Amino acid sequence: MTNEEAKQVYYDALGHYKSGGFEAALELLDKLDGERPNSRNVTYQRALCFVRLGQPDAAQACCPKLEGKLGPEKMQELNAMIGAT
Repeated sequence: MTNEEAKQVYYDALGHYKSGGFEAALELLDKLDGERPNSRNVTYQRALCFVRLGQPDAAQACCPKLEGKLGPEKMQELNAMIGAT
C-alpha cells in the first residue's frame, strides 16, 4: 500500500466514523494497522471505534501503544471514554 493509498483509507475510515459506521471504520483501520503498525493516529481511531462499539477491553489494549505518543489531555479523555463504556 502506497502512502497515498494509506491516506485515502484513513480518510475513508474517518468518514465512516463520523457518520456512525464504527464497524466499517474499524475494518479499514485494522487493515491500515496491519500495513502500518504503530501509527498513533490509526491506533487512536481504533480505540475510539472500540469505545463506540462497546468494547472497552479492546480500547484499553490500544492505550499502551499510545503512551508517550499522545498528549496527556488526549490520553485522559480517551481513558475517561473507556471508563464510561
